[in-house]
Amino acid sequence: MLMKIICFDELSDLQPKLELEKVRTMSEEERKKYIELYCAYLDLLIQYLCKKIDLISYETKLKNSGLNFKEVEENKMDIYQYLSSDYLKYFYLRNTLHINRLNKLDYEVLLNKLERNDMTLDEEAEKLIDRTYGNIIREEEGTTISYGPNSSSFFVLNGNLVIGFRYDEFADLGLSDEEWDEQHDKQIPFLLNCLAEVENNANEKLDIPTNIVQYSEFSVKERNLNKEEAKSR
Repeated sequence: MLMKIICFDELSDLQPKLELEKVRTMSEEERKKYIELYCAYLDLLIQYLCKKIDLISYETKLKNSGLNFKEVEENKMDIYQYLSSDYLKYFYLRNTLHINRLNKLDYEVLLNKLERNDMTLDEEAEKLIDRTYGNIIREEEGTTISYGPNSSSFFVLNGNLVIGFRYDEFADLGLSDEEWDEQHDKQIPFLLNCLAEVENNANEKLDIPTNIVQYSEFSVKERNLNKEEAKSR
């Protein structure tokens, strides 16, 4: 599978200002390599999460519910959901990655996979992710971190894994107002139950405490499609 690669402007929506300035001062070649390594690590981490907590089965459950959980169109996704969208249509990784914390050996393993254009989650890659991602997702400062608007719904303990969830809640499905309200009333308890299952499963099977955070069009920053378009590797 091809790996999504973003441009520097899109990276600015992911990285803290201090780290972004370090990347900005790199040579063009170094900056390109950093972004590729960021995307490679994220790609492997998404595969790792799909394997460990079977996220795809929960997505299938939503799709087969008969409740019209419409997927968000790619051009309406934020950068976080976009980067996970090769594997997942509703769930996505919401943490920022600090890949500069990789030690030399792990850096070389990731670099070698990138140079071979091999993004399979083989045994070596799985072990790399397993032993490093807890450190890679931890922020430098703060007991709690905001992963969205300034609301308690989006504050999570620093160091926790944050899995975002978003569907097109207000999609025009050709329903009357009454039909839409009836369907939406059924969606809410079904979804809350599903997200609770995912969170409980993740906290049982992963070594890192996990929070599921639900987003909507009102709590994300959509990708700026006027920026230089990212290409797939």
